[in-house]
Amino acid sequence: MGLLCSRNRHSNEADAKENAQAEEIERRIEQETRAEKHIQKLLLLGAGESGKSTIFKQIKLLFQTGFDEAELKSYISVIHANVYQTIKVLFDGLKEFSQNETDSSKYVLSGENKEIGEKLSEIGGKLEYPRLTKELAQEIETLWKDPAIQETYARGNELQVPDSAHYFMENLQRFSDANYIPTKVPGICFRVIQKK
Repeated sequence: MGLLCSRNRHSNEADAKENAQAEEIERRIEQETRAEKHIQKLLLLGAGESGKSTIFKQIKLLFQTGFDEAELKSYISVIHANVYQTIKVLFDGLKEFSQNETDSSKYVLSGENKEIGEKLSEIGGKLEYPRLTKELAQEIETLWKDPAIQETYARGNELQVPDSAHYFMENLQRFSDANYIPTKVPGICFRVIQKK
């Protein structure tokens, strides 16, 4: 009989602990439910490379804390990749236009710029890109200013030249600075051109 009473008391203590734990769980669920009432959820659906991630980055930049310095530095290689890939698309497009157009004379580079274009096209075709140095930036700028490349750029919509190409080419010296850190300017997004 003494054993039965002892078990009963032990059982009541266990029930009390379980009840306290259940109450605590219920309280936490209620708190989380109240907190989530203020959260707006958004589901973006779309094909790959359609801009879903870019929208979230813009939201973070505009409505949250933005990017910290480490995140900004991680975009340097993306910016450099965009520069190399853009100049490759332009150079390859120039070669295509010079072979297929009736007035191909406007798509002819000088000998020196042709060498630069070949070198940069080779870099742009790699899987990994070197850091953009002042020397490479100068070569890209020289090629960018060539009238044949400008003529090709004017037809950039036929080559899928990114909208940001002009911005990249006008800021080469800044991008090639050893201390360069991307700015937190909203509305300017960087995308890597997908290789064919």
